Amino acid sequence: MIQPSSREHRLRLDAIEVVFRWTGDRWAHRVICHGDRHAAAWESVEGDGSESWPASPAVTELAPAPGTGAIVGVGRAGRSHFSVCFRLTSTGDDASRADEMVVEAACRIHETPAWLGSTYVDAAGSPVHIAAATAGPRLPQTVTWSYRIGRQGLRPSAATTTDPAAG
Repeated sequence: MIQPSSREHRLRLDAIEVVFRWTGDRWAHRVICHGDRHAAAWESVEGDGSESWPASPAVTELAPAPGTGAIVGVGRAGRSHFSVCFRLTSTGDDASRADEMVVEAACRIHETPAWLGSTYVDAAGSPVHIAAATAGPRLPQTVTWSYRIGRQGLRPSAATTTDPAAG
């Protein structure tokens, strides 16, 4: 496990870098895409620990996923539990050169959320929201969402809600 006492952890491969830093009671992260002429960056927007539905998943523990180059995070806000996987990947022909980060998130909810998803601020200071699928009326349930960050920007991949009976 990556300890909060380390205050910062970096994951970098070629054109993309993710910097995790301990902020208050959770890990925040910054994604930097290094281009030919400039770098693009997105900073996660975090909560302050008092809210049940933070702007981004509350990640209180980080650990490398052995043999994958990914980092997995888990945490809790209110009565909900979050899990997130951060994985560097390639969209081109050369699989050894990362140019995107794929984020896959899930939240086990026990009440209807006011907001559920991930929020970033881009280099211009503009917020970017990735909303999870709308939660159905049956609780508890697990809601998932995924997105990609790279030279093409920040793009949602999928948003789904699992069957509460299955989870």
